[in-house]
Amino acid sequence: MKTIQKITLVMLLLCTLQSFAQETKMLNIKGKVLEAKTKQAIANAGATLLSTTDQKFVKGIATDKNGEFVLTVAPGKYHIKIEFISFKPILLTNKQVDQDLDLGTLLLVEDVKLLKSVNVVGEKSTLELNLDKKVFNVGKDLMSKGGNANDILNNVPSVNVDANGTISLRGNTGVRVLINGKPSMMSMNKGLEQIPASTIEKVEVMTNPSARYEAQGGAG
Repeated sequence: MKTIQKITLVMLLLCTLQSFAQETKMLNIKGKVLEAKTKQAIANAGATLLSTTDQKFVKGIATDKNGEFVLTVAPGKYHIKIEFISFKPILLTNKQVDQDLDLGTLLLVEDVKLLKSVNVVGEKSTLELNLDKKVFNVGKDLMSKGGNANDILNNVPSVNVDANGTISLRGNTGVRVLINGKPSMMSMNKGLEQIPASTIEKVEVMTNPSARYEAQGGAG
């Protein structure tokens, strides 16, 4: 009698183990990811399983050099997301996995956002020649963005600023500097280096200044 009970217990135990093994049998989800336009394999694309209840991450893997992937999962229902940078993702919703699943070839399309038009406007420095003066209009070039007043002056024809900050017109250092129409001492001791070039709208060079400007500069 005891022997029969032992055999029965062993058989029940084996049946339980077999049932448990069947319940936890893992399944494979496989597929191949290609670029839609060229049909080239996309390596390192992401294949991700998401929960159908709360969209949480369940499991993920990257494609190999041939664009192929295999996900081993427990039976159930999942969302399957395929994605790669600069491509539109593919989302396969509510996929029931109760046996091995072959998704076949999955084609990713480039995510290209086209602009209707692009206008590129450039503003260059220009020189105006008038009867009594030359007007150098400072444009939005690289010099005006990163330099100082001395850099602007060195771009003005016939004007030169040496390493000591001395301004000369046609080689003559007898130059008087006015800022916004008023005499300024900032031209002394490299003072003009303190003025950012981006704040300068224009430079007027008068070789024959009128009495209005009290022509104290011998050169201009």
